[in-house]
Amino acid sequence: MSDAIHDIYPEATIAVIVALGLSNGPTNAKSSKALADATVALRAAVDTDGLRDHPKIACWHEIYKRFNAKPRKYPCSVEALARRALRPESAVPTINRLVDFYNALSLRHLVPIGGEDLNALQGVLELRPATGRESFDIADDSSSNEVIVPEQEVIWTDDLGVTCRRWNWRQGRRTRLTEETQNAYFIVDTVVPSTGGMEIMQIVKELTDVLRVHGGAAQVGYRLIKVGNLPL
Repeated sequence: MSDAIHDIYPEATIAVIVALGLSNGPTNAKSSKALADATVALRAAVDTDGLRDHPKIACWHEIYKRFNAKPRKYPCSVEALARRALRPESAVPTINRLVDFYNALSLRHLVPIGGEDLNALQGVLELRPATGRESFDIADDSSSNEVIVPEQEVIWTDDLGVTCRRWNWRQGRRTRLTEETQNAYFIVDTVVPSTGGMEIMQIVKELTDVLRVHGGAAQVGYRLIKVGNLPL
């Protein structure tokens, strides 16, 4: 993590979990049920009108504004996921087993969680402001077009380019988790005291259990990046 992140976003606490020897696969009954149950729990706890002002969502609006991203146009990953879950006529789409499970955890805790294919990573993973020269491959675009990320936007990046834009807004195509993923890393982002400390460690434990039980991980480890002075 760059010094700029420490200086500009001191309230952030991030956990990076690495899992090796995974056996991912298509959505199954257990991963689908986890996502459905998390949706039911979210609908019981918050409604669409109240989501934007929820402390765990509003904090990301403030973070995004600091690097000139409009949160209404570019909602953080968990807000976009939650809004989809709260629509009565729709459901959060299933992707594959591991993505379903971490999306379910994201909804339950209202905390951004993302997963990437470790084997696709090139060089060092870093969270930092963009220089205005980094490229990003658009995961939901069927073309091979890439975009250049604006200067100062907060990005996750490796030696080849951006792996996730606007901190946790959109993952790239190159490193996304697939049914064939065998080694992966997962990022849990928190930026308010109520989700620092005890809760982030609870999420790490729950995700670690998922990776071992449902992902067949041979090895799982994590690193906690405590940017601010949140209690652990």
